[in-house]
Amino acid sequence: MGYNGVTGARRNNDRKNKGIKGIRPDHYAARKAGADERREARARVTPLQQLEELDRRLGVEVGAKKERARLEALNAAELAPKKTKEKR
Repeated sequence: MGYNGVTGARRNNDRKNKGIKGIRPDHYAARKAGADERREARARVTPLQQLEELDRRLGVEVGAKKERARLEALNAAELAPKKTKEKR
């Protein structure tokens, strides 16, 4: 007899990799590769372009307040003149 009296039914906890928490080991490489690709793609885009993309997706100044604040701070830091220390 199977789970709940139904023959052939599979229980949720009858996993291939019992006792292992987190990402399934057989999916780890694919998920890591995808994350690396997304990280590289985001690094190629400037903070201003990321803000424009947020506006396009969500609407102008709608949602993602913390992300917008972070991107605006990064953009301001890029545009600010760099100070150099003078030697005495």
